[in-house]
Amino acid sequence: MSGEVKEHVRRRYAAAARAVRASGCCGAEPPGIGGELYSAGDRKGLPAQAVQASLGCGVPTAMVDIVPGETVLDLGSGGGLDVLLSAKRVGPNGRVYGLDMTDEMLALARENQARAGATNVEFLKGDIEAIPLPDATVDVIISNCVINLAADKDKVFREAFRVLKPGGRFAVSDMAFQGDLSLLPERLRQSTEAWCECVSGALEERDYLARLRAAGFVDASLEVTQVYAGTTEQSCCEPAGATASCCESVLPSGVRLVSGFIRGRKPGDGRFSVREATPADLPAVRRLLSETGLADGKFEVQFGPKFAVATATDGRVIGVAGVEVHGDDGLLRSVATDAAWRGRGVGDALTRDRLAWARGRGLRSVWLLTTTAQDYFPRFGFARADRSAAPPELQRSEEFAGACPATATAMRAQL
Repeated sequence: MSGEVKEHVRRRYAAAARAVRASGCCGAEPPGIGGELYSAGDRKGLPAQAVQASLGCGVPTAMVDIVPGETVLDLGSGGGLDVLLSAKRVGPNGRVYGLDMTDEMLALARENQARAGATNVEFLKGDIEAIPLPDATVDVIISNCVINLAADKDKVFREAFRVLKPGGRFAVSDMAFQGDLSLLPERLRQSTEAWCECVSGALEERDYLARLRAAGFVDASLEVTQVYAGTTEQSCCEPAGATASCCESVLPSGVRLVSGFIRGRKPGDGRFSVREATPADLPAVRRLLSETGLADGKFEVQFGPKFAVATATDGRVIGVAGVEVHGDDGLLRSVATDAAWRGRGVGDALTRDRLAWARGRGLRSVWLLTTTAQDYFPRFGFARADRSAAPPELQRSEEFAGACPATATAMRAQL
């Protein structure tokens, strides 16, 4: 970011922090322009000033599953609202860093940290273009309407990729344009006020995702949550009540400004191991099954030694598979791999491990039901079978009794 614009941003958000501190910490104060996006449940128990200081355009903690023990980094953490929410999720064995360049915001955030009693939090001073953390130290990066403020966004993305662990997740709320940016008035493009108000610094959607991919991220996507087309640019100006050149006109036809959830992943490094699941793995497994659309709550009944997990070198769970035991037969279920690790042999290793476990238990066969992987499982000895030929105890399992649709393909491997 040019020195002029960067200093303008710093002054603007310093003033916002001073205004919040001057307003007091009365819990009756209404939420700020970004705080009102958070549910009453999210705001409950958090310092009022953390909510009032939120100037974001979304709720990044709502778009990513954060599990106990993980390390989270918030880029441009402001008054600390998203940091404190993340701290609750990672628990005492996790860690959350908040990074901000504004002394006044950092002071406010540390006051909020003390009020919340969050001991697993650390606020750092620095720029998001030069993150003051070592390589591969973070599981999740979040941010709330901040990356658009950076002039060198490619450097931000490269830095985010650098500090994420293999398989780490990038999950931010930010602004983006859709349409032909050449239609934007030059006055708007050159306005430092418009930049500070999350307008002229926003990237076009396809450009945003292309830059993420160029930095090394996979599965890059943008999910629109709010559209500002057809309204005056005042609607996206922050803090509330700002007056600036960007607010003097309507966005031209053919261009719209949106806020949304932007996601990406750092690929895994290919190194993993498979072990027996333990109760401590349950939160991570729930997250993984939810992300892959397999969560139905029923797997928890038999969760434990009958399940195996694949873990990356840092211990993070990146895959799961289980074999339910029904008499002399087994049911292979919940085979899921983290998206950043697909195509690296994780699913193969888990499936072979569970089949070996079933043989060791003396099971005579293992069945499965699938709607999408009929061509995947034959490599492990599975063949299509008549669903009605499954043993009676298997027929009474949750999967056969209705959790899987009647159209699912039944397959069996004789052990």
